[in-house]
Amino acid sequence: MNQELPIGILAGVVIWSTTSAMTFGLRRRRLRRALIEDLKHRVSNLDDIFSYLEAHFIASVRRGEKLEDYPRYTKDTFPFYEDIRGDLYKYFGTRKCVAIMRCYEALEEIEILMSGLSQDFHDYAKHDKQLTGDDVAFLERKKDRIISVIEVLKRREFRGIGDLPTDYRGMVSAAQIIKK
Repeated sequence: MNQELPIGILAGVVIWSTTSAMTFGLRRRRLRRALIEDLKHRVSNLDDIFSYLEAHFIASVRRGEKLEDYPRYTKDTFPFYEDIRGDLYKYFGTRKCVAIMRCYEALEEIEILMSGLSQDFHDYAKHDKQLTGDDVAFLERKKDRIISVIEVLKRREFRGIGDLPTDYRGMVSAAQIIKK
């Protein structure tokens, strides 16, 4: 009787720790796969954003021209990332957590900049204003920042979390957008 209790406790601890380790590994693998698929999808959409920018700028942003009112850009949200952000530190090391968070921040910045650029186009069209040299330069700087963020994210082919960029030095700084 005295030996059965410690053996039972030991067996329970072994079963619990094995189950916990297997559950952790399974959750981590599923989270990694879901993150990879979400990021692959979002990175592949950057080509569409780049094409949209090039088409609209080449066609319409010129000094002395008036902008047409384009459909507004609908800013994307990141519900999957919002749901898992608090759990990243449990399943990934510091370096990978930072890479994931910085990537999503860059993707969110693209969305914010595109939404702002779309609003600028709308405002210029609404006021039926001819673009001045300063207006064109301002819009060009915004476009350059968006393209620089896209280029940083697409610098390497993305196959997994280890392929996420860690060096964001190629980005045009936000301060350069607002300079006169």
